[in-house]
Amino acid sequence: MVTITTSSSFALANIGGKRYVVPQWIEVPLGTTLADVKVVRPDPPVNAVTIVKEEYITGSKGDEYLVKVLSDGSGTCECWGYRRRKDCKHLKALRNT
Repeated sequence: MVTITTSSSFALANIGGKRYVVPQWIEVPLGTTLADVKVVRPDPPVNAVTIVKEEYITGSKGDEYLVKVLSDGSGTCECWGYRRRKDCKHLKALRNT
């Protein structure tokens, strides 16, 4: 039995005559099957970030963007300005409400 700690999916791969659990690249015996792998899922962080505000905001050209303000003060927006700069007027407006 092989034990791995991961929150993502995994697979077994044979490379160069050896067997690995990937993407963690843990070498295991050649005869290892998925049934031989015990997965331990890590606990989620205690101080997980949550959504404080979430709202659709209409932009200057009439497009609507989903804007979220998170508990750590950061946020997201679907507009191109946010994608380029990681900040935008829509996010600033929601933070100030």
